[in-house]
Amino acid sequence: MKKLMVLPMLLLALNGFANSNAMTATGKMVKEEKAHAHEHVLEDEIIYNFHNVKGEAHSHVLVIIKGDDAFVRVDGVEYELEEVKSASGQMFANEDKTVVLGIKGTNAFLEIKGKVSNYFQVGRATKGYAKHFEHDHK
Repeated sequence: MKKLMVLPMLLLALNGFANSNAMTATGKMVKEEKAHAHEHVLEDEIIYNFHNVKGEAHSHVLVIIKGDDAFVRVDGVEYELEEVKSASGQMFANEDKTVVLGIKGTNAFLEIKGKVSNYFQVGRATKGYAKHFEHDHK
């Protein structure tokens, strides 16, 4: 009985040894795939559309973020803001901090000269997100 149990174990061990090179290559491929999955693509521009929470003074905000700068249009009035440190989300302000924009998730607030309005996101788009892909136009 012991001889019958040893034979399958021996075959299993030999089979595992014979496939060890293939397993190493497969493991290496999996690691390479995981490394590629964690590459981050830098987006050139992020464009947000926000609408105000019902009853607020301003109705629509367009935000274009490029690097550390944000272009903001609120009901036809335009502002250029720079990113400032924020504990959570993104925060942008002009030099004298009279205009401050905060974005977290799908919500935003805009403070203009002390008056705060709240917004929710209705659209988001990016430019340049696929620049690293090769295009073959035939």
